[in-house]
Amino acid sequence: MLDGYTSYDIDQAGVDACMERTLVEAPSGAVRIGDVINRLQEAGVRVFISGGAPRDWLSGARVKDIDLSIDCPIQRCHAILQESFPGVDPVLIKLEGFGVLRWGRSADESLDISILRSPEAIEGRPLSQTQFQPSGSLLADFQMKDFSINVFYYDCLKKKVLEPCEGSLEDLRARRLRLISHPKKLAVDFRASLRIAQFFSRGYTPVQATWDYLERHADRDILGMEPMLAGWIGEHLPPEVRQSFHECVGRFLREPRAREVLSLALAEGSRGQAWSPPGPSREPGRRA
Repeated sequence: MLDGYTSYDIDQAGVDACMERTLVEAPSGAVRIGDVINRLQEAGVRVFISGGAPRDWLSGARVKDIDLSIDCPIQRCHAILQESFPGVDPVLIKLEGFGVLRWGRSADESLDISILRSPEAIEGRPLSQTQFQPSGSLLADFQMKDFSINVFYYDCLKKKVLEPCEGSLEDLRARRLRLISHPKKLAVDFRASLRIAQFFSRGYTPVQATWDYLERHADRDILGMEPMLAGWIGEHLPPEVRQSFHECVGRFLREPRAREVLSLALAEGSRGQAWSPPGPSREPGRRA
């Protein structure tokens, strides 16, 4: 146990390799992921690696991206980086109210830094318009995530993976998809249905409650994402999984407009890749 959470040791060599990735070339030399983390910690910021990296370290998969969660305002984080690495300020995205900074020389060579958030800040406005303050609590922050398999945090100071959501490791080992988002977040965020289908396409099996979410909200989520859906598909879904994605979401769509929006977005998101919607098939997860 660490800080009251179940903790796990992982192969430190994999972590160290990620720390060596270069984000930008400064006048003083290359700035690596590890350099950013060290400077933030020296300034008294608590830093966790969150998102898919701790999950992939635990499962032995290749780590693609490193995302950080911090316990200070994003403005202060940015100021620390500016002071620590003079001569460069490679900001790709900065959303102070939402608490996000993407820092690096390109989308593929960057670091996403987010504040630890609490769902209690959500008051009915769209998620992107919600003003968050750093919560400093993993118990609050994990309820802003989607699935139990994505709520591991690597403590950069103590060098252990923390599990604030009970049962996450068991779900990961079983490749089980359990939706754990706070109801306040699900009420204003339309991406949950997309994420369920995305992970289904990767070979994860939704539990019944996760299928039930699709039953109730797939139409709402597809229509709510309409202006951004093609872009989301182009960014997050390789062409080879889009048919599986469509099969998963399409089984739960009841509104003709939602079906049309999904098909058009898939065709546009394919960017020249041949794609056609699949035929009808059995709906998974339905109770007899």
